[in-house]
Amino acid sequence: MNKKKSYKILGIFTTVIFIVMISCYIGAALIIKDANGSIIDMFKNFHGIYFNINDEYTNPEFTYSDSSLGSLSSTINQPLDNVNSVNIKTFSPDVKVNVGNTNEITVKLITKSNDIKLDKVVSNNELTVYVKAKKSIAHFNLPDCKVEVTLPANYKKSFNVDGKSADISITGIEFSDLNLHSVSGKINTTDTTAETLKLSTISGEIECSDATAKDLNLSTVSGDIKSSGKYNKLYSKSVSGEIKLQLSKDINDATVNTTSGDIKIQTSGDFGAKLDLSTTSGEIKNGLAVKNITSSNRKFTGESSDGSDRIIKAHTISGEIKID
Repeated sequence: MNKKKSYKILGIFTTVIFIVMISCYIGAALIIKDANGSIIDMFKNFHGIYFNINDEYTNPEFTYSDSSLGSLSSTINQPLDNVNSVNIKTFSPDVKVNVGNTNEITVKLITKSNDIKLDKVVSNNELTVYVKAKKSIAHFNLPDCKVEVTLPANYKKSFNVDGKSADISITGIEFSDLNLHSVSGKINTTDTTAETLKLSTISGEIECSDATAKDLNLSTVSGDIKSSGKYNKLYSKSVSGEIKLQLSKDINDATVNTTSGDIKIQTSGDFGAKLDLSTTSGEIKNGLAVKNITSSNRKFTGESSDGSDRIIKAHTISGEIKID
């Protein structure tokens, strides 16, 4: 009798669980249906980093049909006399930027395919170059392709690259503003100068070597960040990636945040700074000379021993913080 009663109770319990699961599923579907894009907007702005979750291969920006073929080409040459901003928009082809001896920008496709083309728009003193794939191949494996950009040596204004899965590399160029973004590609800059330098990815690695900037902003969700150079203000954040920074005495304010990645900061010479370091479950190791220390297992603050107003703020949830 007890055995039958137990089976009956188990059956009722299983039925209730099944009904709850179905209700949750239907409820979630209705919420998504009625959300009017709010959930999508949340993902687009996850952790403060924007990325486009639309299928880039069906986005009109990145596709073309035979009817528009006449306005497209494999190489674009454009004078930059009245251009204050250059924008390169691509899906998967990698982008490499160089400096040339001409008075115009050259954007060139490196590919054996005839199905990848370049388009350009000049408006309001801005040049925008689009890398486009033929609609008939857009949903299939795209052919190998690279984009090579050659800038005139005297162009030192704004430059922006927006890539979906593209690797982006720039070496030895000066700009007023430089903004590079890739969803899953790697960003690599070397010996690059800008008033404002902003590099961002979702899952790609960021390596910013020998940079010179007044304002440096580095952000990624799951990629690692490495940076060195001379900059006055630094803001760097990652969710699960590791952050490694080399700071010079030019820095006035550095803010570094990560969720589960480690933070490692290396300084040079008799570097002095105010410190505000905290972690939830990680460890804090400080090698700088500081005074008026307040320290616990999870938080460390102190003032610079040389009276410097320079400040370093670093926070992580489960990662380690180390400063040398």
